[in-house]
Amino acid sequence: MKADGILLLNKARGMASTRALTIAKKQLQIKKAGHGGTLDPLADGVLLLLFGEATRYAQYLLHGNKSYTAKIRFGYRSDTDDAEGTLTTGNPPPPDLETCVRAALPMFCGEIMQTAPAYSALKHQGKPLYRYARNNLPAPTKTRAVQIDELTLLAVSNSNDSVTLSVRCGGGVYIRSLARDLGEALGCGAHLTALTRTTCGKFSLPQATTLTALDELEAEQCREHLLPLETIVAHFPALTLSLTQVQQLGNGIRVAQDQPNADNPHRVLSPEGRFAGLAEYHEGSYRPLYFLSWTRQALPIE
Repeated sequence: MKADGILLLNKARGMASTRALTIAKKQLQIKKAGHGGTLDPLADGVLLLLFGEATRYAQYLLHGNKSYTAKIRFGYRSDTDDAEGTLTTGNPPPPDLETCVRAALPMFCGEIMQTAPAYSALKHQGKPLYRYARNNLPAPTKTRAVQIDELTLLAVSNSNDSVTLSVRCGGGVYIRSLARDLGEALGCGAHLTALTRTTCGKFSLPQATTLTALDELEAEQCREHLLPLETIVAHFPALTLSLTQVQQLGNGIRVAQDQPNADNPHRVLSPEGRFAGLAEYHEGSYRPLYFLSWTRQALPIE
């Protein structure tokens, strides 16, 4: 039974990522599962769900490039920086909103410092910030460097209080924070009202399926939607080794090599091209990172 791989899901708006994962686990009848980066309930679009041994490779999805379509409303602030929070009235949006937004966007491109929303999953002393916010407890703000590669103004509403942006960015960017900071730059306040993740790494929205579509299928048919787990790491250089060497790495034993490829990590393949796991070169040998269970077979007796 196919139980390892990636499900490319088009998450519906209004559903938490953890809820989507729970439903998908039941539909596919696979117990071991996780996700490669969450989407807020307000957002819809690409959500990568990992099943079986693919869960061990989640970290290689969390920091990949992503693309979004975001709708931002000006003139109101939100304690959550989106439409699900408590709104307070700011200043009216500027009458030349389109011109002002176009002028402000360049200051948010490139590597910028961004403060996470008060209601976020970033942790302080082991607890997510949203728990502090919900209980009115003091917590420090979390500011970090993030990368925004491209911001494009797609549309301005007829009411002249909302815009739609296309965002292309690295991992860890909060689009809610971008909306908030853009509103502050214009002096009127703003918050996010809609968000669609259109790409996550190499995966795009047209490739995704929905929970509704999966609900029409038997579990075995649902599992046919799983992409091979090695697609997560397909961008790493390949290293083909003998079966014995693959099993050595799978059992935690280093494999000596005289002429390493400088790039790390490496995608280790068996002689027949079967994906085995990831290894990195260090001080004259390859050492295992994450290897699949099939490689942990008994080593041949020499």
